[in-house]
Amino acid sequence: MYENEYRRKLCTPEDAAAWVNSGDTVFVPGGAITPTVFAKALYDRKDQLERVRVLNYLPLAALD
Repeated sequence: MYENEYRRKLCTPEDAAAWVNSGDTVFVPGGAITPTVFAKALYDRKDQLERVRVLNYLPLAALD
């Protein structure tokens, strides 16, 4: 029933990180559900963004 909508909303981590703008606040869940590939894609944009607040709880891995 919702499969088409789900497929339409799928994107790469880089596409998701491209939605973040300077001044935004992003919550990245922690623990076992940490989206590390998205966090890395967002980190890779660090030179393009300013004043982005990333809120996280219980990170399990370093990004670099």
